[in-house]
Amino acid sequence: SRSAGSFPLTPALSPKERAGVRGNRAHIVCTMLGGLCLAFLWLFPGSAQGKDWPQWGGSNAKNMVSEEKGLPDSFVPGEKDPVAGEVNLETTRNVRWGRKLCEAIYSTPVVADGKIFIGGKQPGLGVLLCLEEKTGEVLWRWEGPARKVPEHIDGWLIGIGPNPAALGVCSSPVVEGHRVYFVTHSFKVMCLDVEGQRTGPEAGRARVLWEYDLWDKLGVFPCDAANGSPVIDGDLLYVQTSNGIDHNMDPYKEKNRKMPSPNAPNLVVFEKKTGRLVATDDAPIAAHMLHGQWSSVSLGKVAGRKLVFFGGGDDLCYAFEALTSMLPEPVRLKTAWWYDCNPPEYKALGDLDWVTRYCLGDRRHRNTLNKNDGTFVGMSEIIGTPVFHDKRVYVATGRDPEHGRGRGA
Repeated sequence: SRSAGSFPLTPALSPKERAGVRGNRAHIVCTMLGGLCLAFLWLFPGSAQGKDWPQWGGSNAKNMVSEEKGLPDSFVPGEKDPVAGEVNLETTRNVRWGRKLCEAIYSTPVVADGKIFIGGKQPGLGVLLCLEEKTGEVLWRWEGPARKVPEHIDGWLIGIGPNPAALGVCSSPVVEGHRVYFVTHSFKVMCLDVEGQRTGPEAGRARVLWEYDLWDKLGVFPCDAANGSPVIDGDLLYVQTSNGIDHNMDPYKEKNRKMPSPNAPNLVVFEKKTGRLVATDDAPIAAHMLHGQWSSVSLGKVAGRKLVFFGGGDDLCYAFEALTSMLPEPVRLKTAWWYDCNPPEYKALGDLDWVTRYCLGDRRHRNTLNKNDGTFVGMSEIIGTPVFHDKRVYVATGRDPEHGRGRGA
């Protein structure tokens, strides 16, 4: 772990100040600084003991709201030392430690019981790191290669090939008790022991409790990356699969394209202790799949009924009835309701059907309708996670900026 770079406490904190913040929660901030992928411990001295942040969004509602008090209004990540390749902590503000973690990070950190968990990417490998919260010391790591995906299927070019290796682990983990759950860049759902391997020749490595291969067992074919951040509800683990389709700029190809896995599920449910498949959804998203599926699931209770919310790759927000029990064989999740988040005026333009309009909104198309200035109006996937609060679900839509900026809804 030392070879990844380590940093002492910042000299800006006196021994008295260090004692004042000992045991208090601090924010974990990941950022890029001069090509260096770093995690920082962001201090707010004088705050009360904070709660853990054990999952993406903080809770099953995914409301992103912290209950902390006395937060600083800013922090300064400092300047990179060009010789050491690390950050000069004397140039930081409100930072206790910083640590170089890996080559790239598209996951977000979660904090539970004095440990930080975050996914990332090293050359040729995806990683999940467990750090000590107080010091940033790497306690253990999981790592594995990306899955090799065919370049062509039935004559169709498949563009996902290099993406998993280039992005690494994008899924943000969820932690409960002695277990951490996440989705790997090789399309597997993993359950690891939060303590890792503590002794012996495997010390400092992850300890796998169970894994489930979405590709091999369910035929899931993610587009771009495996993105789902799991949600725990009692004895159940809900995970979106990222099943999708490559986006073609040409309207003719888009209308006649072949989806690699039209019957693969979009949402799966596992028994969290064993990894046994408990349920899959039957939402007809494949029929109008635009590109990929990046939204994570959220969960909330309305009028005594617990619902699971998911932003589909067809721009529909789905609400599934949460399971109340587990049967010996997998069952289908029941759809409670769905809502089309694309306004009617986003779907067609004169004689242009929705598929053609969607394709011509891609800035890479030579006959594009999109000036890439944010004014284009067109269909979009639901990329963000639906947020549940007080009997309402909040959904924002917007285009993939790589394909041309446009107006969301």
